[in-house]
Amino acid sequence: MSKVDAISKDGQYLDIQIYYLTLSQPSRAIMTLLELANVNYEAIDVGKMKGGLKGPEFAQVNPKGIVPSLFINGKFYAESAASLRMLVTLLPGLENWYPADNFKKHTVDAALDFVGTEFRPKLMKRNMAFWAQMANNKIASPAI
Repeated sequence: MSKVDAISKDGQYLDIQIYYLTLSQPSRAIMTLLELANVNYEAIDVGKMKGGLKGPEFAQVNPKGIVPSLFINGKFYAESAASLRMLVTLLPGLENWYPADNFKKHTVDAALDFVGTEFRPKLMKRNMAFWAQMANNKIASPAI
């Protein structure tokens, strides 16, 4: 099925760009949602930019140097969980992914917030220790 222009539920044309890294779970989550909506969007791989996240090219896009960086009609939207919530309520056809019932919505919101504030930071701390060992040509400890 070919993709269609991104049109909001209220009929507004949406020019969507996402700056991403393949290894970034939040980037993949947003791109997956855009794929489920079957809309056209531009995906820019920050890993292919000179200097990647820390390079001057991406610094002009997002001075914080983080992905995903979502732009809709030229406006920047930060925080992946908030972006997911916005997209699911903005784009038609995604109603099944975010319940209308506020009590059920709380369950989804709690899961999104837990992943971003508890799970992913702890996982990154573990992964950074592993990558540091690998960079120093040491055998990674299975305890990490």
